[in-house]
Amino acid sequence: MLGLDLLVGAAAYICAKRKDFSPVILWVAVCVVVWPCLIVLEVCRSQAAEKRPLKPVEYFGLAAAVIVLAFPSVVLHLMAYKP
Repeated sequence: MLGLDLLVGAAAYICAKRKDFSPVILWVAVCVVVWPCLIVLEVCRSQAAEKRPLKPVEYFGLAAAVIVLAFPSVVLHLMAYKP
C-alpha cells in the first residue's frame, strides 16, 4: 500500500504544480489520505491555461483512485493482507 500512496502522492504533486494550485503540499497530503480527491483535483479547472498534457504517473494515480472507488472490497483486502 505504501507504493500506491507514493504513486498517488506523486500524481497529486505533479497535478497541483501543473495547475498552479497552492499550497501544493496540502493537496498532496489530502490526496494521499483520501485517494478520490485526486480525481477532484484533476477535474478542477486552473486559473492559468494548462500548457502540457498529463504525465504517465498522473494516469496511474488516477487509475488507483478509480479502483478505490470502483472496487472497495479489493482495497480492503489489500489493506488487511499480511505477508
